[in-house]
Amino acid sequence: MIEESEENEFFYTDGSSKSSHDTNYLQIYTDLLNQNDTDRSSLYSGKKFATWKLCESFLNEWAKVQEFRIIKDCVQCDNGVVRQRTYLYEHSLNTSCPKINNPEDSIIINKIVENYNYLLNPKRIEFEDIKKFSDAMLEDVRFMTVYCKFGATVQRKFLEGKYSIQPIYSNDLYAAIQKFRPNSKTLSNDAAQISNWLYQKKDTDLHWVVVRDWDNDNTLTRLLWMTPIQVENWIQQNILLAQALLIDESIESHKWMFEQIIKVRELSNIS
Repeated sequence: MIEESEENEFFYTDGSSKSSHDTNYLQIYTDLLNQNDTDRSSLYSGKKFATWKLCESFLNEWAKVQEFRIIKDCVQCDNGVVRQRTYLYEHSLNTSCPKINNPEDSIIINKIVENYNYLLNPKRIEFEDIKKFSDAMLEDVRFMTVYCKFGATVQRKFLEGKYSIQPIYSNDLYAAIQKFRPNSKTLSNDAAQISNWLYQKKDTDLHWVVVRDWDNDNTLTRLLWMTPIQVENWIQQNILLAQALLIDESIESHKWMFEQIIKVRELSNIS
């Protein structure tokens, strides 16, 4: 109940004034804002993120404040989708993107293991910093990969000669090269245009050979073609010349390419 005094100041039945209530409401609002800020900056089980990138960005910022270094450990994938990942710092942190009861595909902090079974070795962190490629090295890798089309062996020799003090490890070099190689979407966009043009050629002349391969996501990953003259030289004179676009330099991709070339001769014998 509110009463009015002669000076027109309002008082509540508990004896407090309106101004004091306004102050209380302001304090409650401030506390709520602080609570939201704390929630955004706190790490706890059940915390959710929209993407793995946002999750890792938060963990890196959180680790800086805590003066930790986050290191990726185990990862589990399902058809190319990351479903679970473990991070290491002074403790172990388990995150996941469950397939069930997770309609928004949120990334969830599952478990924070406080009593981890071994301490994170500071020398491991130092080792990671030492072997990390510098910006200049990455630029060299980009140039050799994109413009020179050099493989890992040639690039290793170049980097070891130019950066003699820097240790070059195979996994790090492969990962750096992969950053600048066209992914399946890039290859698909470029190869799709070439593929359409080749099939137009094949429609006008059935002696053209055009073969495509797709992955599980229906993405074009391999494309091989031979002109009518190349087919004739291959069948009649054993002179081989063919063109191919491959998503990678794996044995599987090269095996696929040569299998298609052999099939050209086999089909000609049948016909």
